[in-house]
Amino acid sequence: MKCIKWIVALALVAPASLAVADDKTPPPKADQGQMKDKGQKLTMDQLPDAVKTSVEKESKGKQVDSIMKDTKDGKDVFKVDLVANNKVQTLTIDQTGKVIDRGSMRDQNMPKKQSSDTDMP
Repeated sequence: MKCIKWIVALALVAPASLAVADDKTPPPKADQGQMKDKGQKLTMDQLPDAVKTSVEKESKGKQVDSIMKDTKDGKDVFKVDLVANNKVQTLTIDQTGKVIDRGSMRDQNMPKKQSSDTDMP
């Protein structure tokens, strides 16, 4: 009788352990400088002075379309979309006003690339 109980117990447990073993989902990657959240929408008036100065300098002849505040590596960064001639460029500016990334120009109706994407010819 004990033998039958063990067989039944194994029959119930085996499929569950096989399902776990077949799971090929890769483990989540450690933080590699990625954005922590989607961010908070801001206006020019809400920017720190150093960031505002950089945006004004970079946006000469362009329209500021949107400004998002994100967190990267525990520090505030600001993503600024600039538009000119139906082309959009996204700037990433740190809290000191330094431009840390100038995204390539893209058509205004094209989706944004993720920061981990690479440009292909």
